[in-house]
Amino acid sequence: SPTADRSLVDSYTPAILSRNLFTHFNIKVAPRLTWVDRPDHPWRKVITPLAQHSRCLGLSILSVAAAHLSFTSSNILPAANATQSINHRLRDASLHKLNQKINTELANYHSTTDLPARDSTLIEIIATTLVLCYGEMLIPGSTDWNLHLHACRVLIERYTWRNRHNERPNPAIDFIIREVADIEVFRNIGAFSIEQPFIADTLRPHSLLDDYFHTF
Repeated sequence: SPTADRSLVDSYTPAILSRNLFTHFNIKVAPRLTWVDRPDHPWRKVITPLAQHSRCLGLSILSVAAAHLSFTSSNILPAANATQSINHRLRDASLHKLNQKINTELANYHSTTDLPARDSTLIEIIATTLVLCYGEMLIPGSTDWNLHLHACRVLIERYTWRNRHNERPNPAIDFIIREVADIEVFRNIGAFSIEQPFIADTLRPHSLLDDYFHTF
């Protein structure tokens, strides 16, 4: 009975929606974010597992999936409006959680304790910002992706400086640097600027140069 089981329906609906959006991201959105799609691509192998344990990253992935659905279902107005509304709510929720994480990071700026956990949180923040950047790129007329891109650079520089003496590579941060470099190439094709140098010239370039296809 819809009336008697309303609370049960309400509790399961968000879970079903989240599962469907997460599946849509892995099947439909992730292939659009890579040159060559493979089952073991880092969007699935690195970022998706992080999202299982990160509320802000998980919400940002769901918002990108909703944004993509809104764009691809634009010929069906009610469906497009519904997914657009869902996208806005998920994006705002992700930004709220992200701000909480950033405030925690800033509060511990001078702390030298528990660095591995702090690095994990910082990677979570960077990954969320990157996903939000892609989400804004899916929205026609949005310029907020450039703001998120700048934030990615600042956050990567922060992580790189903190780990400047650490020789062990981190798959997540190396992949994120590649993605940010790709977006910067896209930005530089459409705009001429003498701002900061290309991120690959200043941030751990070896993580980019070990793959000749990606370098090309």
